[in-house]
Amino acid sequence: MTASAPVNRKPRTLTLPEREKLVQDLTERYRNGESIRVIAQSADRPYGTVHRWLTEAGIQMRPRGGSRQKPMPASVLAVASGC
Repeated sequence: MTASAPVNRKPRTLTLPEREKLVQDLTERYRNGESIRVIAQSADRPYGTVHRWLTEAGIQMRPRGGSRQKPMPASVLAVASGC
């Protein structure tokens, strides 16, 4: 038995209306909090392509690394809830 090399297939070329619809969908998903990496993987498109499409669509990119906000201490939560 021989192991076959992984297939590096290129995504299908989109027509202009297909691309416009896809970019609109990807833009909405990014605005709803999905990462570019997750969007690119599910759309079967390279990360760089999705990033470029979002930038061309005028989307302001979030900072790298996701949320860095620290969780509130339990004492602050207790005061806020009136306990």
